[in-house]
Amino acid sequence: MAASRKAPGVRLDVGRLSAELTSTGALRRFDLDGLSLLQYPASELEPGVGGLWVRRLRPDGTADLQPLTGPGSGSSVLADATGATITGGAGWLDWAVRLAPSTTDTAWFWHLAIRNVGPEPVILDAVWASDVALAPYAGVRINEYYVAQYLDLTPVETPQGVALAVRQNMPGERQPWALLGSTASCVGWSTDALQLVGISAGLPALVGLSRGLPCARLQHEHTLAVLASAPATVAPGATWTTGFYGILRADHPEATGPTDAGLAAVALALPEASAPTMSPSGGHAPSASLFTTARALEVRDLSLTDLAPIAGPGTRLLEEGEGGWWSFVSDAGEAFTSGHKERHVLRPHGHVLRTGAALTPSTDALTSTVHLAGLFASQVTQGHVARVNLLSGRRTYLGLQRAHGLRVFADAGEGWRLLDVPSVWGLLPGRARWLYATEDLLLEVIADAGPGNALTVTFRTLRGTPPRLLVAAHLATGGDDGEVPEIPEVTLADGAATVHAATGSARIAWAGDATASDDSPLFSDDTSRDLPWLTLDAPGDLTLTLTADLVPAAETVEASDTRPPAGLPRLRVEGPLAAEIEALDATLPWFAQNALIHFLSPRGLEQYTGGGWGTRDVSQGPVGLLIALDATDALRGTSC
Repeated sequence: MAASRKAPGVRLDVGRLSAELTSTGALRRFDLDGLSLLQYPASELEPGVGGLWVRRLRPDGTADLQPLTGPGSGSSVLADATGATITGGAGWLDWAVRLAPSTTDTAWFWHLAIRNVGPEPVILDAVWASDVALAPYAGVRINEYYVAQYLDLTPVETPQGVALAVRQNMPGERQPWALLGSTASCVGWSTDALQLVGISAGLPALVGLSRGLPCARLQHEHTLAVLASAPATVAPGATWTTGFYGILRADHPEATGPTDAGLAAVALALPEASAPTMSPSGGHAPSASLFTTARALEVRDLSLTDLAPIAGPGTRLLEEGEGGWWSFVSDAGEAFTSGHKERHVLRPHGHVLRTGAALTPSTDALTSTVHLAGLFASQVTQGHVARVNLLSGRRTYLGLQRAHGLRVFADAGEGWRLLDVPSVWGLLPGRARWLYATEDLLLEVIADAGPGNALTVTFRTLRGTPPRLLVAAHLATGGDDGEVPEIPEVTLADGAATVHAATGSARIAWAGDATASDDSPLFSDDTSRDLPWLTLDAPGDLTLTLTADLVPAAETVEASDTRPPAGLPRLRVEGPLAAEIEALDATLPWFAQNALIHFLSPRGLEQYTGGGWGTRDVSQGPVGLLIALDATDALRGTSC
């Protein structure tokens, strides 16, 4: 069914640049010459990974950081025929920012005017971060990590200080290249979000922006070209101006070299490089989003003794690391991981759940990706992963954006807190559970993919007073993993919400008291931004059930074998290799579960849109798996 409302914001089309900005000036889309100049779109709920900031510098090398765009900045945006102006104010400064695309070249400029409205002089600098992709938008949305792996970032010395050249080395007919620099003087830079990420308010954030930038190149999987201007002392009542530029070349066959510095002069000679006259006029009181203001729920550690009544007797394969125990497997086969481990490893812990017991492909099964860090369901799809999604999936494994999938805030008397990294995470092949322990509370969350084609998520208080819950589900039935700025039609009736899509419908039902609403509870002013979110406000424990009928009848595929697998034989041996065999015995069921996902619902935690299948993927792997499971009937019924 057609959506009737669109999210707020403005659209800009100047020269060869096309952009969409949120109502607070963050970039939802930013395309030039058919290429996306960002990887992670912003929304009304949270900024993108990149953005603009002003920093008030302290003598000790740290800084107070003020965003100029995005939720909570206090900014508003107004577009016209030649660009967009973003104005705002907070505390000690007012600002005006001008986005000025070139009308004659593939270039763009950010002009900043910052007024000191405080009583004392301040030392300021400006920071611009750009997660430039240099690939078609559709390709970026398939997998941002893949796009970033091919980007080369090289510092280039120009008369205005260091500029960063970004070259897309992905195989193709051309190698797009861009130069990003300062219109005045740049004295600090970095190239990847991994250089800046840390924990703030219990959640991942670019905390490195509050310190001096490392001025070193790192080419990892979260490309973020960051430039810091030279500092300036701004007197009370005075206005300081500075700016940044980007210039794109459609094809740069050679690697970046010293001669590329000459393109800075080309950019700065364009008419749009001249700063317009802007008068910062202050901002409105920002309407904050819970995803940008709510802290993570602070949890305490659970010892193995604490877990014994929950996990059952017996533990195997205890892994110890910094902060205490990291992981163990119970005699029941449940694998437990502590919150410590999540905070001390780069790759986040995740799992893929699939409903049903069939050993052959079908379109009725639901698949969901879950993550230790409080993502209780995401990328919920029916049938193949490339078909219609019910809920969106996690996009950045550094956790720099949180408004994805099924997220939950809890209020135990201290205001809303995001359920993020738990005390303990437990896994079975078809189930995941999170344990959140505080001094007064033990909350259990279980996501279960049973033999029927329904996903359930249960919130149960094991100790203390049940907290109030705010469940937030990012609906992705409209396309582009929920980034299409149109909301699907949702029908509420009898403890359930039916989400209508062009191909069918899905249902989110709940058992327990809950009040359903749109996205308005996610904003401090309780006003909807017409975003594709469903929220549930529950006074206590709650169970959610997700079902779907999203596959058109003409495309349905029924499983030819619906009997559950017989299971793998247990491995037991006496002697010096007993411990190693025991470890292998505990690992094999997870290999089998992962292989079944690859066969029946192909996706991974990072290769989340499936893979490019070759002969071995579609024949040798499934054949070997089904033989190992003694599932000869399923093997005969599968077309490989």
